[in-house]
Amino acid sequence: MAERKPFSIRKLLYNKKITLPFSIAVAFIFWLVISIDQNPVREQTISDVTVNINTEGSAVEELGLGIVEGGYGQRVNVRVSGPSYIVSSVSASDILVTASLSEVTDAGSYDLTLTATPNSQKTGYSILSVTPAVLSVTFDYIDTKEFTITPQAVGAGAVSGLVAETSVISDSDNATITVRGPRSEMDKISSVVAVAEVNRTLAQTESFDATIMLLDSDGNELDKSHFTLSSETLKITVPISRQKEVALVATFTNTPGAYTQTPISYELSQDTVTIIGPPATVDTLTQIELAPIDFDNISADNTTFDMAPVLPDGVKIVDNIEFVTVTVNTPSYRERTFTVTNIRYQNVGEGLTAQSSRSIRNVKIYGPTSVMRNLSADDLYAEVDLSGKTAGEYTVSARIKSDQYDNIWQVGTYNVIITLQ
Repeated sequence: MAERKPFSIRKLLYNKKITLPFSIAVAFIFWLVISIDQNPVREQTISDVTVNINTEGSAVEELGLGIVEGGYGQRVNVRVSGPSYIVSSVSASDILVTASLSEVTDAGSYDLTLTATPNSQKTGYSILSVTPAVLSVTFDYIDTKEFTITPQAVGAGAVSGLVAETSVISDSDNATITVRGPRSEMDKISSVVAVAEVNRTLAQTESFDATIMLLDSDGNELDKSHFTLSSETLKITVPISRQKEVALVATFTNTPGAYTQTPISYELSQDTVTIIGPPATVDTLTQIELAPIDFDNISADNTTFDMAPVLPDGVKIVDNIEFVTVTVNTPSYRERTFTVTNIRYQNVGEGLTAQSSRSIRNVKIYGPTSVMRNLSADDLYAEVDLSGKTAGEYTVSARIKSDQYDNIWQVGTYNVIITLQ
């Protein structure tokens, strides 16, 4: 077993690995004591301390006011005092400067008093002053409005034979924009436009990126920095179309057989219209049909109808015509009233029989006078469709027809009570 050497303080004092760190620590302690003793209190200016103005939950927010000028991002100098070793380590992030909102009661400019407090765990120093001591801030009511956007395609044209139509917003969901800002500035907004710099001739419909611009009543652009916009850019489309003149044609429903191949005579308030639309669609059109006229509505007292043109998707009438007057020519037609007793049932369910205990009275029939003169109730029957009906009693519509004449029709609508069993 090795013999243990006795502990020696002398050797320890001469060991550099121990004495060097010990000497540095002792020197720092002596420096700190001397520094505190020689300069116990020190004043220092902390620069570029950001002012914090928090309106959340304040009377300013309740009034609907917001800061429109001054305040945000403002920086001040703060004078602090304390022991040198503490003050020397204080930075701008250690200090919170707030502005008092107690005097703000309405829109306008206010000089807000600034207050500085420690904003960290550093203690042992005091705050002497804030420079400047007040901050000028302007408040205004903050409004939100929705505007319809007007698209503008600058310098857009079409090649020969085609037409560059007024530009449109590409996505109709983006046709409006929400703008938020101070009331005094919001009141200046007269219109909102989306402007695309096209400046070329187009051979087909194209879309372009457009910039949102806010304009006053004189058409001058407003500074958007005052506002918050729901979007800054969008796309607008320049439709490239073709114009063409085409005929107008009346159409009918519940048409008697005699008029399916040779339409009943009629006159239109205008025979043609000029349409405009996608070239591929317009090139295939030779006529535009009007909404159908129900023959059941044509009578001695009712021969004139205002009907709307039925247009393919993307096609418009240049003159913005909404209705065309159709006059059915029936100068030698006559109307008579009958009681129809002959009822014929269609599509009766298997195993069922249908019957009606009543005839259909006061049935008005309209047709050429030469036919109506000889027409009798025996020439007429009522056709009833019972598709899908089970046993029971029903009130169903009936169509009045004739086996002998195909150029007459019922005026109005008629019902009959049917029993299925």
